[in-house]
Amino acid sequence: MIEGAKKNLILKMIKEKCMSDGIMQKEICLGLCDPAYMSRCISKNVEMDKLMLDAIMQRLGISTKSYAYILRDSEYVCFEIREKIRMHINNKRFLEANQLIEKYINMQEVVKGAKKLHLQTALLLKSYILEKEKVDASSQMQNVEKALVYTLPKDYEQKIETLFLSEVELLLLTRKALLLEIMQRKDEAYELYFKLYQRQLDKPYRGGELIHVFVVVDYHLSKLCFERGELELLKEILKNSIEALLKNNKVLLVAELLAFNKCLVENEFLDERQLYDYDAIKFLVLNYKKEWDPDIYFPLYREYDVYSFRKIIIQRRGLMRVSQEELSERCCCNKTTIERMEQGIVDTQSDIGYHILNVVGLPIEKSFSLLETEYISIKEMFLNALVALNNGDLKKSRSLCNQVKQNIDLDLIVNKQGIEWYNFLVFCKEHNITSEEKLKGLEEVLAYTLSLENIDKVENVILYGNEIDIVCSIAHCYEQINKVNMGLLLLEKIRKGYNVENMVGEEGIIFYLILSKKVESMYASKGDFKYANSLINECLHQVLEHDIAGLLVDYIYDKIWNKAQERKILDEDDIYELKGAYTLSVMIGDTYMEQCIKRLYAKYC
Repeated sequence: MIEGAKKNLILKMIKEKCMSDGIMQKEICLGLCDPAYMSRCISKNVEMDKLMLDAIMQRLGISTKSYAYILRDSEYVCFEIREKIRMHINNKRFLEANQLIEKYINMQEVVKGAKKLHLQTALLLKSYILEKEKVDASSQMQNVEKALVYTLPKDYEQKIETLFLSEVELLLLTRKALLLEIMQRKDEAYELYFKLYQRQLDKPYRGGELIHVFVVVDYHLSKLCFERGELELLKEILKNSIEALLKNNKVLLVAELLAFNKCLVENEFLDERQLYDYDAIKFLVLNYKKEWDPDIYFPLYREYDVYSFRKIIIQRRGLMRVSQEELSERCCCNKTTIERMEQGIVDTQSDIGYHILNVVGLPIEKSFSLLETEYISIKEMFLNALVALNNGDLKKSRSLCNQVKQNIDLDLIVNKQGIEWYNFLVFCKEHNITSEEKLKGLEEVLAYTLSLENIDKVENVILYGNEIDIVCSIAHCYEQINKVNMGLLLLEKIRKGYNVENMVGEEGIIFYLILSKKVESMYASKGDFKYANSLINECLHQVLEHDIAGLLVDYIYDKIWNKAQERKILDEDDIYELKGAYTLSVMIGDTYMEQCIKRLYAKYC
């Protein structure tokens, strides 16, 4: 059983973060909630609305990517609507998007708290539609101003350099600056961009999760700096922004920002060779994002792992072949309680809810197995262990695993699985075991939360991080023992889980793209290069839509490799794409892909 003190680790982390950084809770709560309310949530484990929790974390510079939100029905319904609005906007179905926004605004009575945050988010989503429909700038500005004052003080423009800002607030402020530009109020736009630029240099934001917003600020501020002849500031912006972009695995605006270097005196920063390389990056973007226009590009509001308690428990029971009666016995409650929870009638944030999550092998409460110290997730610690493992430093990798083990609750099944998974990876490196032995070991690790046999029989499976890695490794073992079709069947079933109906947010898109890449690689290993590349082309627009530099490099390499195997020769565009992928791999520090591309280039170019 999870002790009450551990139930709300994120709120506890927020409190400790405020104390360690010397930030008053009232500064973080400004416009969001009463500080006394947040204190009650922390001390009494009161459940906080997802949008409010996200906003507080973002204002503190804490990434929301590392957490899997498991929501009660009313909150999840709101999340589903926001996701559908985003999809309609992306697909230019503005009538449907507007209808959903009205529905979203009118259903706020059922949301527990944070009503003004939901209204603010609805107005932000509305602003995307107004822009796409080419509504006049003054009407768009009214919409943005109305949204901003929901959470920011009336004199916010004079205080931006000191305010703590969430993603929604930053997007609205950036939208306002863009509208000022359109309205030819460029001095006002410059002032607002500059204040936002200064804000991002502060510790909580520099190079963090919100970089996708700040880089748009940097790009537009760079344009205005060039127009005004402020070249020293332009150099500073370029240096800081490009560095942050690459650190955060982004690509969309890299070439555009680097293009400003051409405008500086006699290519002060770059020689002709480098300029050619950076043009190759831009070629990649334009080749797969045909309508790309950096001057009107604006990032869409995004959310990460979000699951419906009701839907996910029903699905996981199905995966584990556990009846409602069996689950109630294991959780020491009656069957009626399980039925009411699965119907969305009973509040899931109860002790029984935590029992259920542990029994079915899901991350407990609103954290992805959070470490209680130093505000870093186990996922991040494990990533460092994996890097050490890939670099052949087995001692460091095992040491990191042991460090994680000392800081987590091993009563949680997902934590046990994580430790066993990484220890098994180290074991495989230390011993020369066969693929059959590795397959057996992987199945045993997966069985902590799921049976491979059950996965193979259930469609639309949603897995969490460790499980996806383990399943992909199992599929790779099938490939090594000449059972490629079994591996493909497994991955295709899992991939279907990350579809529109399951609504798992931004992280779900990334999982889908990773799984698609594994599927593509297996088709290529069968010699079906044409179908493999059709999968790549299908996914590349999503990679750029979500601005993931590392996956772009991986996909381009695979595409060119497939062409080389099929045709034994590469054309000029292939070579130029490969050049762009190589330059990008060097810039983001992906040494593995850098070496792979070098070998491919040497062989065919």
